[in-house]
Amino acid sequence: MLKKLFTNTLLKFGIGSRAEREVAPQHTQSVDASTKSVIGIVAGNGSFPLRFAEEAKSNGHRVVAVCHIDETSPEIESLVDECAWVKLGELGKLIASFKRMGADEVAFAGGIDRVQHFGDIKLDARGAALIMRVRSTKDDVVMRGMAAELEKEGMPVFSCTRFL
Repeated sequence: MLKKLFTNTLLKFGIGSRAEREVAPQHTQSVDASTKSVIGIVAGNGSFPLRFAEEAKSNGHRVVAVCHIDETSPEIESLVDECAWVKLGELGKLIASFKRMGADEVAFAGGIDRVQHFGDIKLDARGAALIMRVRSTKDDVVMRGMAAELEKEGMPVFSCTRFL
């Protein structure tokens, strides 16, 4: 069973090994707005995705979000440049939405409440393939698998703490 798929545990362990995170660039230097990347947010619940969107925008980025139906606050639509809504498990739709919106890099922000019934999950072909490949429904395993899929599509995943 999936539990808190997009938890704030990324604050603790991020994506990638500890060594990669310690040497990863934090993009703190000033950059011309025309060269700033389009930031994508895989948005879960709570106030964190909203805060993240505000901070990324205040740093001059165009911000797009893929939000989860019945999880993400509708308020996010007023904070991002473009938004798409998916059900939990629609990985193919999530990736296609980020491509359509021009996301250059992506961060996970917010949580997903524990799924009580499998009817709440709508696995598309890519989501089902991911679950079959990782052979786990543990939060960190699924999130790392999702990150790998995004990176395969040319959208690197970065720590959600970048703008905090």
